[in-house]
Amino acid sequence: MPLSPSPLLPGHSPLPRLGERPADRRALRVGALVAIITLLVVLVPGDLLQTRLVFLAPGLLAHAVDDQGALGASGFQGFSFVWTRRSTGQGGYTSAASLANLRSEAASYHMNTVVIPVVADMPGRDDSVLDWHPTDQYAQLDMLSDADYIQAISDARKAGLEPILELVVKQQDIQSEGSQDARYVGEEWYNQTSAQTLYINGSVSVGTLEHTWIDNYSAFAVHFAQLSQAQHLRYFIFGDGLANVTTDSPNSTASADPQGLVRAAGDDFDASKCAGRHECEWRHVVHALRAPTYSSYMGQKALIGANYTGKLIYAASWAPADGSQGAAPGEFEAITWWNAID
Repeated sequence: MPLSPSPLLPGHSPLPRLGERPADRRALRVGALVAIITLLVVLVPGDLLQTRLVFLAPGLLAHAVDDQGALGASGFQGFSFVWTRRSTGQGGYTSAASLANLRSEAASYHMNTVVIPVVADMPGRDDSVLDWHPTDQYAQLDMLSDADYIQAISDARKAGLEPILELVVKQQDIQSEGSQDARYVGEEWYNQTSAQTLYINGSVSVGTLEHTWIDNYSAFAVHFAQLSQAQHLRYFIFGDGLANVTTDSPNSTASADPQGLVRAAGDDFDASKCAGRHECEWRHVVHALRAPTYSSYMGQKALIGANYTGKLIYAASWAPADGSQGAAPGEFEAITWWNAID
C-alpha cells in the first residue's frame, strides 16, 4: 500500500500529492536562473545606494523644525567637536582643518548639528574655585579665548551645521579616581546639610561653600550665554553631568534642611516650594541666564544677567550622584527643576 506524503512542516506538504506530476527539471532550472537574476538586480544597486538608504530617515528628521525655524527634538543629528588648550595636533577651532572637518561631518555623515564644548577647570572637586577665564591658572589647561569659540561657530555655519555651546567642568583633583569627570564635583557637599562644617582651605559651612561655587558657576554660564545670544545661537547647553550639585540628597531636602532653601534678591521662584536646596540653587542659575539682571548669593551683589532668549538645555547623566554611593536614581531622573528649562 503506497504511503501518502506527510508534511515536513505544519501546512501543505512540499511534496506532490498522489497522481500529481512533479515539476519539470527544465522549468526548475529556468526558475532558479530567473531568481538569481532578480537577486542581482536588487542587490547590486542596493549596495551602491546603501548609505543613502541608511541615512534616509535621519535626513527627513533633519527637516523637522519648530515654529521659530529651530530644529525640533527629533531633528538633531549631531556630534561633539572637542578642542581645548591642551589638545595637540591639527584641527583646532582656528585652523583650516577645522572647517574641513566640519564640512566632512555634514557631507559624509549627514550631520546637522555640532556641539562645541567650553571647558572650565576646578583645582579641587570640593572647593568653590572655578577657573574659566583664559588667564586663570587652571583654565590655562583647557579654556580657549572667546575668539576661538566664535571662529568655531562661524565655521559650523559655513558647513551648514547648527552650532551649540556646551559648558563642561573638569576637576583637577584626580588622586583617588584618576578622573577629571564632573560627576565628582561637590562630592563632599552632596549628603550634608547647609549648616554642616567642612574643612576646605579652612573651616567653612556647606551652605557658604555651595553658594560661592554657584556664584562662580553662574558667572561662567552667564558669560557664555551672553556670547550665545550675541552670536544668535538658538540653543545653549549650560551644564553637563554635575549630579552632586544638581540633585538633592536625603540631607539637602526641604524637610531635612529647610534653612538651605535660599533665593537671592530678584530670583523669580518661590524658595519654599523647592524640593531641596540644590533645586533652589539651579533655579537661581536659570534665572541668571534668562534675566537681564540678577543678584549673587554671596553679598547679594547686583550683576548683569545673560538675557538669553534661546532654548536652555542641561545634559544630565544616566549615572547617580557620586556622593550617593550608587543609592540614588540617575541624575536625569533625580533633577526636580526640569520645568525651569527647555
